[in-house]
Amino acid sequence: MSTYLKCIPARSTQFINTKKRNIDFYEAFRMYARELTILAGNSKNVKSGKADSYSRYLVRLVYNYEMIFNDKINDLDSFFAYEKLNKLTQIIDYSIFNKNENHFPSATLNCYLSYLTFLNDKVEKFRDNEMNAQINLLSYKDSMESLTDKSISSKKNRGNKIFINGRYSYSRNIIESNKAKMNSGWKCEYNNNHKTFTNIRNKEPYIEAHHLIPMAAQDYFLYNIDFSDNIVCLCPTCHSKIHHSIYPERKKTIETLFNKREFKYEKYGIEIDRGKLLTFYGVL
Repeated sequence: MSTYLKCIPARSTQFINTKKRNIDFYEAFRMYARELTILAGNSKNVKSGKADSYSRYLVRLVYNYEMIFNDKINDLDSFFAYEKLNKLTQIIDYSIFNKNENHFPSATLNCYLSYLTFLNDKVEKFRDNEMNAQINLLSYKDSMESLTDKSISSKKNRGNKIFINGRYSYSRNIIESNKAKMNSGWKCEYNNNHKTFTNIRNKEPYIEAHHLIPMAAQDYFLYNIDFSDNIVCLCPTCHSKIHHSIYPERKKTIETLFNKREFKYEKYGIEIDRGKLLTFYGVL
C-alpha cells in the first residue's frame, strides 16, 4: 500500500474522474465554503478563489484516500466519509504534504466537517425547536424534578435516528433538557443578569435549552451527546445570537459557554476541544 500523498492537477484524468462521481456534492460544498468565507469577512469579493480551492482539495483528499486505502467513498454527505478522509492525517507524510500545500488539506477537512454539520442541522434544528416548545408547556415542575435521577450521568452509546414527521433525526430526552434548566437556576448561562419574562406554565423565567455540541454533530461521536451537561440554557436573545450573530460575537458566546463546562465531557466519553466545537458552528 502506497502512503505517498499526491496533489493531482485539476486537469488530470484522475481528478476529473474522481470529481465526476460526486460532482453535485462538490459544487454544493464549494458554495457553502464561499458563503462561509464571505460571512466571516475574509473576502469581500464573491469571486474569491478560496472556496474553489477547498472544493478541489476535497477531490484530491478523496482520490488519495481511495488510492492509499483501496476503498471507494460514495457517501460524501455522511460523517462516515469524514472519518475515512481523516485517516489521511495519520499518514507519516501528511504534515509535510499539508505544509507544502499551504495547509489547504487541513483547512478543507475542517470546512468539510462544518458542512456536514450544516447539512444535519436543517433537520436537527427543527427537533430542537420542537423540544423547547414541549418543555415550555410543562406545568408539572415537581414531577420533572422527581425524574432527574433517571438522567444520564456517564457515557452511553448514541441511539439510532428515528423517523418523525417526515424526518430522520435523533430523539431528545426531555428530562435532560429540563434538568439543565433546573441546574441553571432558570437563568441565562451566558449572563445571569439577562432578564426575560415569566413563563405562564411553570412561573419560572423563560429560557431556552440549547445543545452546546449541536445534535447535528451527533454522527461524529460514538457516544450520546444528549445529556444535561451538554445543554446550556439561554435567554432568547443569546440563543438567537449563537445561531445568527456575526462570527466574532458567536465565537465569544460559544467559548464562554464551553469554558464553563469543558471539564464535564470526559466522563461521557466525549472528546471535544474549542477548535472542533467552533468548527461545528461554521467558525473556522
